[in-house]
Amino acid sequence: MKYRTDDLTLLLSTDWFLQAWGRCGLLSSSKAATEMSMQCRGIVKGFVGENSSYWDVEYSLPRMKETERQFLRAMNTAQLVAHDCETLSGLNRGLTSNQETSGNTALILNLLMLLVSDAGSDKDLRDGITPTMFERIQIALEQSASEDFSEIASIAAQASSQWDKWVESITSEVPGLLLDVARDVRDYNGPASALWGELCSTMSDSEMSALVQWLNRWGQQLAGVQAIAH
Repeated sequence: MKYRTDDLTLLLSTDWFLQAWGRCGLLSSSKAATEMSMQCRGIVKGFVGENSSYWDVEYSLPRMKETERQFLRAMNTAQLVAHDCETLSGLNRGLTSNQETSGNTALILNLLMLLVSDAGSDKDLRDGITPTMFERIQIALEQSASEDFSEIASIAAQASSQWDKWVESITSEVPGLLLDVARDVRDYNGPASALWGELCSTMSDSEMSALVQWLNRWGQQLAGVQAIAH
């Protein structure tokens, strides 16, 4: 038996997942991600206790409800952005995708692909996008197109911290459990979300602000809607 909140809490507690945070489509800052990881470690220690295997922990309804309560509170304590709270809450409820974001994420992806295409040589279209931003967008799109989850799997395989080794040992009866949960996180909001997370990790706050303005301007002009609601 496995419980979704336990799976998410175990995953978010690991050091290796911090390195895959943006690639899995989560958008909170590294400071918030680290705080969430620390919060989850406390929760994991609580429900694992002295057991040497995750499968020996207590699975009573009260314990599982308490773990869920702690997990949801941890997101607020860590000050995760609304997008990440909605993603993790949805996964916690057993959902596999966020249908509400599908339209906007597709628009963002299409606008960025238009930017780096031949049409992107148009000066008006490039207005507001610096050469450095353009290069980073281009690289992120190329990585997104070729992403087959192997890079995230590679990050997980290189986990070497004492905590990560312990988590691996207590879940060893189901190899790949946490990697499967990481895949669920990445897939929840679709490819544009993971792409956006990658851009957040490589661009400055001012560059991201300029990109949001560009996306909203061209989203309004070409599709009649803002790509990213304020």
